[in-house]
Amino acid sequence: MRNIFAAQFKEYRKKLDISQEEIAERLNVTSQAVSKWECERSYPDVEMLVNIASLFQISLDELILGKADSCVSNIPNDNKLRLVLCRGTEVIDSKETDVTMRIMLDTEFENMEVLGNANIYGEVKGNISADGSVNCDSVRGNVSAGTSVNCDEVLGNVTAGAGVNCDGVDGDVNAGTNIVCDDIGGNVNCGLTIQCDNISGSVTCGMTITCDTIDGDILECNGDIHVKTLNGKVNKCEKTVYLKDDK
Repeated sequence: MRNIFAAQFKEYRKKLDISQEEIAERLNVTSQAVSKWECERSYPDVEMLVNIASLFQISLDELILGKADSCVSNIPNDNKLRLVLCRGTEVIDSKETDVTMRIMLDTEFENMEVLGNANIYGEVKGNISADGSVNCDSVRGNVSAGTSVNCDEVLGNVTAGAGVNCDGVDGDVNAGTNIVCDDIGGNVNCGLTIQCDNISGSVTCGMTITCDTIDGDILECNGDIHVKTLNGKVNKCEKTVYLKDDK
């Protein structure tokens, strides 16, 4: 434990960019005492350990055991805006950033949560959810966004508070506004308009549907329906069903 403390103390002193003399003054001890701590020749008492952890703005566990007790416990509280990428409680990467930053993912995970907009360069190898929008390449899992979703292929389901614009979605799609996709493998629920090539499941739409093929039923549509091939049936339509081949 003493050697871990010595290493942690020295590392965080250097992060603060202060000398042994300066940190000794802040802790109200002698510089010789600080030197002995770093050389593993002595060990602070409990009260001093608390003061040191407070000065470094880290937990006692991290100071004496080298373990972080949360995802951000080993990041200094220096009023800088950072993007933090974690696996569980382990910080994989952190960068100073502005409000919007694109990040490159090269790791697999089960679930990814973003407080804000998720602008990701590369494949998402799990599920992803964001308070704001999700903008990325392909996604192996499900996508959930408070606003819009703009991705390539999604192997799971997509849920968005606003619009969805994807090449293909293997699962279901639920969108608050418009959906623009090539192929959708599941059911579709849309607040406004749908523009797709093929939909394998059933469809509920707040306004107009424009598709090549719908294999399932159109459960409800409050606008016009423009389809080339409808293999299911129309249960409820407020306006007119047009076949694209009709004259």
